[in-house]
Amino acid sequence: MFNYESPQRTGSPCDDDDHVLQALMDQMTDFERGEYDCIHGHDAVDGASDEYNRGYGEQYAFEQQAGALR
Repeated sequence: MFNYESPQRTGSPCDDDDHVLQALMDQMTDFERGEYDCIHGHDAVDGASDEYNRGYGEQYAFEQQAGALR
């Protein structure tokens, strides 16, 4: 499992919404995590599952096509 906690976090879990993001991440499929990472500009994770790579790749292709239409 990847830790998506913000590096800026300095207070208790109630000080920000990182605990909410982590709860959502825990419920995501590998495919959805791949999409999420691509949408938010994160590099693809090396050694990730095929489903993660498929999610990342499909989102990347979508963004490239959407950019070409602009």
